[in-house]
Amino acid sequence: MKPIDGYDKLRGGYYTPKKIAKYITEWAVRSSTDTVLEPSCGDGCFLDVACARLSELGCPAESLPSQILGIELDSSEVRKAAQYQATVINKDYFTYYREHDACYDVIVGNPPFIRSQSFNEEFRQIAFELMRKHGFHPNRLTNIWLPFLLLSCKKLADNGRIGMVIPAELFQVDYAAEARSFLSEFFDSLILITFKQLVFDDIQQEVILLLGEKSSKQKGIRVIELDSIDDLAQGVAGLEHAEVKTLDHNSEKWVKYYLSNEELHLLKKLANDQRLTPTTALF
Repeated sequence: MKPIDGYDKLRGGYYTPKKIAKYITEWAVRSSTDTVLEPSCGDGCFLDVACARLSELGCPAESLPSQILGIELDSSEVRKAAQYQATVINKDYFTYYREHDACYDVIVGNPPFIRSQSFNEEFRQIAFELMRKHGFHPNRLTNIWLPFLLLSCKKLADNGRIGMVIPAELFQVDYAAEARSFLSEFFDSLILITFKQLVFDDIQQEVILLLGEKSSKQKGIRVIELDSIDDLAQGVAGLEHAEVKTLDHNSEKWVKYYLSNEELHLLKKLANDQRLTPTTALF
C-alpha cells in the first residue's frame, strides 16, 4: 500500500500489505488464549488479522479486546484502527513501555523506518533511555525501527514469539551489530524471510520478515529467499523445509546465513587452517 506523500514518509509510515500481516500473524498466534501486542499499529492491519486468527482458533469475540492491544501515536490512524475488535491506545510506544509492565505471548508489527535525527526528540530520548537501561548503546545513526524491535523483544512472555517487518540492513549495518548479537542469544529460533522484489513500491528499501521464538525445540536460524510476497501463499508449512543453521552468538554480519551448512562448514575449516594466511596480513 502506498503512503500519503510527505507526511507518512516523514513519520516512517508505510502500510503493511495484507499478505504479509496475515502470514506473520498466522505463524505467531497459535492459541486462542494468546495475548497480542502491535506497538505501532497504524491503520490496524495487524489488529484485523489478529482478531481473525484468534477467532479461528476459538477465542470468543468478547475476549478479543482484552487479548489484542494496538499502540499508535497518530490520532487519525487510531480512528481507523478502532474499527476492529481490539483495544487501541493513542500514545507513543516508548512512553507506553515505560508506564506498563505487562508482557505478551505474541508481538507483531511493522515499526516505523525513521532516522534518529528525524524522530521526535522527546520520544527519541525515552527510547534511547530505555535501550540503555537494558544494556544497549544507541547512537545518532540508530534508526527508530531498532528500539521498536529490541524493546518489543523485552515485552515477550517466557514462551513468546515476535514477527516483524524489518529493514534488511539488519543483516549487515554496523549500528545493528549489537542487535544481531542480542537476537542470536535471546531467541532459540530465528527465521528471516527475504524478497528479491521490493515490498514497498515508494521506497528503495529492502525488508525482511523476522520471526523469532524464545523457546523452540528447533534451535538455530533459517534464511529463506522468496521472489515476492505472492510466494507467501504457500503458508507457514513451507518453513519446515528450510535448512537450519547454528546461530553464532556474536555481532558478525548475517549475510553468511544465505549459505548452506556445507558451505559454512567449509568457510570455518578454511578460517582455522594454519596453512592459509589472510590477505590483510600480507600488507
